[in-house]
Amino acid sequence: MGMLLTGNNKTLWQVRLCLDRKDYMRAQILSRKISPRAFNPEADKDKKKPKEGENMVEAPGPDVPSLPELKRIYYELLIR
Repeated sequence: MGMLLTGNNKTLWQVRLCLDRKDYMRAQILSRKISPRAFNPEADKDKKKPKEGENMVEAPGPDVPSLPELKRIYYELLIR
C-alpha cells in the first residue's frame, strides 16, 4: 500500500475490507463515521479559498501600543 490514507479515505477502505470479509456489523459501525459530504464532489468546489492578500493582517496604527505593552495592560485589567 504505497498511498497515504487519511480521514474518510481510510474509513472507506476499512469498510470495504469488512464487506469483503462479510463482517457486516463492523462495516455498519465504521460506516457511521463517514460524512455524507465525502460523496459530494461539489462540496469541495464550493469551498471558497481566500485570495492572496485577502486575509492579510494589517499593521497597527501609530496610536496602538506594542504587543508587550498590550499584554501588560491586559494583565493589569485581569488583576483588578
